[in-house]
Parts: sequence; structure tokens; C-alpha cells
Amino acid sequence: VAAFAVGTKCDGYVRKAPAEVQTTDATQTTIDSLTLLDENTYHVKAWVIGVKSDGTQRASYEIACTVYRTGAGVATLQGTVTVAHSKESDATWNATFTVSGSDVRVSVTGVAATTIQWGCSLSYMNMSN
Repeated sequence: VAAFAVGTKCDGYVRKAPAEVQTTDATQTTIDSLTLLDENTYHVKAWVIGVKSDGTQRASYEIACTVYRTGAGVATLQGTVTVAHSKESDATWNATFTVSGSDVRVSVTGVAATTIQWGCSLSYMNMSN
């Protein structure tokens, strides 16, 4: 029998429930988000998949970022988003991380006059100062 301890500064690996959104234009749209705790640093990873409603086009992405929040401030990306995998039928489709207030968001961009169903699985690990 293995025993696992809960860290005092690190919560370990957490995986959120899958999220979905539909886009019908080229507006960047949030599919999932995570509210950051103050004085914490996060490694965040997302797997995103998109399929045009008629099944003729598709995309998938694996992205990661380091993001932090200090002094009751806003969420801040540390450097750039890392793209481990990015394949799409239409090069204008996209998935990335964005920040707003104390949240880090997984954002997707579709195409005008095109209905795309998006799915996302978001995981993270955080550590307090």
C-alpha cells in the first residue's frame, strides 16, 4: 500500500472536467479558464480539438504555459505559450492561452460563417511562494 502526502506548497497535478464551446466567427472565444490563487505560480497544459459542424475540417492542439499571480495582482504569462502540437485543416483556426484579471484562459479562434465545435481538457500544477 502506497501512502501519498499532500504538499504544503504544491497541490500536485489537477485535471479539470472537459469543457466545450461553439464558434461561428473569427472572434477569440474562451473555452475554459482557471482562476489563479494569489502568490502562486502555475504550469498549465491544455489539449484542444475542433471539428467543423459538417465534419469536413478539424484541428487539434497541445499547448502549455507558465503563469503566475503576485501581490493580489493580475494573472501574468511568463514568456510565451509553448505549442507542442498544432494541426488544422484551416490555418486561421487557433488555440492559445490568454490572461484576464486573475484568470488564465484557454482561447480558441474559428472562422467567419463557419460553425466549429471545440473541446478542451485543461490540467495544471501550482505552487505557492
